[in-house]
Amino acid sequence: LPGMWADLCVAIRCDAFGIEEPPPVDIALVPTLPEDGGSSWRGRILSLEGRPLDADQKASELREQLANQLVDHWALNLTRTRLDVTPDPSSDKAWLEGELRSHLASQLDDDLGGSNFFDAILASDNLTSLRRLFMAVEGGPDDLRLTLQGRGTGFVRVPKAALQAYLAHRLRSEARLDGDRYANAESQDPSVVDFDLLAVADPSTIEVVDLLPDPSESVLWAEVVFQRLEPTQNDPNTPRVAYEPFAFIDGRWQRLNAQPNFFGPVLEEQGEMITLRYTAIDQDAIPGLLVALEARYDQVLSRLALAQLQPQVFVSVSPYNPGPLWEPADDYPAEFVHVAVRSPFSASRPVEQSRRDIIWAIALGKLEINIEAYATGGR
Repeated sequence: LPGMWADLCVAIRCDAFGIEEPPPVDIALVPTLPEDGGSSWRGRILSLEGRPLDADQKASELREQLANQLVDHWALNLTRTRLDVTPDPSSDKAWLEGELRSHLASQLDDDLGGSNFFDAILASDNLTSLRRLFMAVEGGPDDLRLTLQGRGTGFVRVPKAALQAYLAHRLRSEARLDGDRYANAESQDPSVVDFDLLAVADPSTIEVVDLLPDPSESVLWAEVVFQRLEPTQNDPNTPRVAYEPFAFIDGRWQRLNAQPNFFGPVLEEQGEMITLRYTAIDQDAIPGLLVALEARYDQVLSRLALAQLQPQVFVSVSPYNPGPLWEPADDYPAEFVHVAVRSPFSASRPVEQSRRDIIWAIALGKLEINIEAYATGGR
């Protein structure tokens, strides 16, 4: 028993960072629990229900019961100011309590999965954030005030992987509550295509695997892996990737509706026969695409014997709906082939394809199809 208690202390570095241990407990080995299941003893006595056991079973079962209740005792005392007040199940406090239970339990049983959130904090160089984390939940609001290391003051600074775990919790909670708990009230810009992740995702499958700053660094785009609640014929229930923007507003992370400034300025590359337009957020997937498009253009004209046709081609990789940001400028030739590619930041894609893969595959495929349609009068 002292060894278990010491292991739990080590699990959260309580000695090194002055995190106060829970109050000591008494252990009662009783034939049966009281009618309330022992809840009246919570925080004071760890109750073990004694049952006739074989000698080989007794030690392992008693140890498992003790471990579970010690974890419960530590998690409750470190995350709740009042043991008789249960936090809202979808709140940050309830999530933190669950993550702490998973982390502590994994320290006593190597077969348990643990917590990505606490693993990330303990692997970082800023372990003092643990103490600040537990101080932050004492009497505070349900929303944790977390920020990335190096950003902001007066908040609990956590490493990127910990923030990813936290934002995944926010997305799962919002998806379970029909999207109305954490969504920012900012209205949707009609020029932007905003993929409705929370309407299609199975909340239990949502994970945030990366955080990408927008070009202006005003928001963080969460790269989200998920599976659909209801698979479709064209989209089977396999892992997919989508993006959700978050901003740190009024001391908490809020999911936002996508706005034009989140994608950065519109950029353009000009070839001999092809114009390529895209927004700054996709520019890391674009290098070499114009050259590949021009090579495919020449191949298609040669294959179809259309060397005399040579239409101008306008390729747009865009998060926008059709309109000024989607179409070429007014002085562009009236007769042209338009290849429209939806930005990965306003759509979903199979997890095995990168943003570059999906942009290039669609752009090159549509170029060939649309030139053939143009040549046969189907433009």
